[in-house]
Amino acid sequence: MVQEMRELIASELRRGPKTDDELRMAILKERPQNDKKAVREYDTRYQAFRRALEELVGSGVVAEGRYRFRGDLVDTDYLLPLLKRYSNVQDEDRLLVITKDVEAECGKVGAASIPELLTFLERMLEHSNPEIRRTALLSIRYLSTRLDDDTPKDRQTFRNLRERFSPIIPKFLAQDQPSSVRVEAIHLLSELGVPESIDRFAGIIKKEAESGFKPLYEPLRTAFCLKYDEYAFSKNRLKRDYRSQIHEALLNLTQDKDPTVRKRADALIWHFRTDGRNNLPGGEPY
Repeated sequence: MVQEMRELIASELRRGPKTDDELRMAILKERPQNDKKAVREYDTRYQAFRRALEELVGSGVVAEGRYRFRGDLVDTDYLLPLLKRYSNVQDEDRLLVITKDVEAECGKVGAASIPELLTFLERMLEHSNPEIRRTALLSIRYLSTRLDDDTPKDRQTFRNLRERFSPIIPKFLAQDQPSSVRVEAIHLLSELGVPESIDRFAGIIKKEAESGFKPLYEPLRTAFCLKYDEYAFSKNRLKRDYRSQIHEALLNLTQDKDPTVRKRADALIWHFRTDGRNNLPGGEPY
């Protein structure tokens, strides 16, 4: 019965967050009053409900407070042998398939705490194939977005993730990297909330040629402007934690002598004011 309750709880929370009472009512309904047999059955189901909910919260699949479903638990019995078996594979096409398989597991609860996975992704960041590098960046992004900033365990896991990867990621913003890799690097740095990335992003706005800037405009708009949302896939910790510094950087760019830089900065600061959720009047410049 506990397994049944786990499935019912997960199914209900996939529809949206619920309070304790809302979740109990959705699954168990009202407790009977006069029928002793029905009361006993209800109490048995209630105990199974409580045990299942406690297990889901304990495993990290469900977040406390206003209960919400965070995602499926990572399958370590599948992932660890996969990493061990293919860590040193030389076939580039096969390795790309494996990194896609690994990416799928990175979006699950508990993946960010697996040392073997972090080591694998660190190695993939150095691969000569840009699609493998891009997939590794996206995988780390999935790891960070699954972490709940409100729980002590996840906060520590996030700090470890940021300390490990934030010194490595900025080099993927360089102009010699493909735009697809640069896009994922921008997204990841904003999700990790790395304050040094503000100056680097401002440098792109100021110095990037028009052809190179166009594919980077949307990720920069997300990084500098999108409001932090704990329930969203993309968690913009950069704006949440360094709003004033971002605003100052954009203000400085609006005063630049180059009209192209001012056009970029004017568009971004408008989006900054509206938390990146509205369309720019007259259309986007890129």
